[in-house]
Amino acid sequence: MEKMIPLVKKIPKGALKTLHFWDYDERLGQAVMVCDGDVSFHMVDQIDLLNLAHKDLEVLARNQIRATEKYEEIAKGWTAAVISTIHIRTKGFGGLKDRLGGDSDR
Repeated sequence: MEKMIPLVKKIPKGALKTLHFWDYDERLGQAVMVCDGDVSFHMVDQIDLLNLAHKDLEVLARNQIRATEKYEEIAKGWTAAVISTIHIRTKGFGGLKDRLGGDSDR
């Protein structure tokens, strides 16, 4: 039996400027961004954030991700990944661990 893996639609640069909200869909296990005209974009993995334009990352950073209480920690992981991606884009990897509250002695 073959397994079908859905391809995630590429998010065009600037597409999130009309973002209404984003949430973690526990049924799909994906972050979903809903924009004007009932256009929605899905992300399966946080690494996909690296493909977003800087302005789109800033839009996500300004808007809190929605999630049910049960999946709140997963949603917080998406938020942290957005902040980390912005940091990497603007300053590189230096100081990222300290910024996220990591143990700097390791």
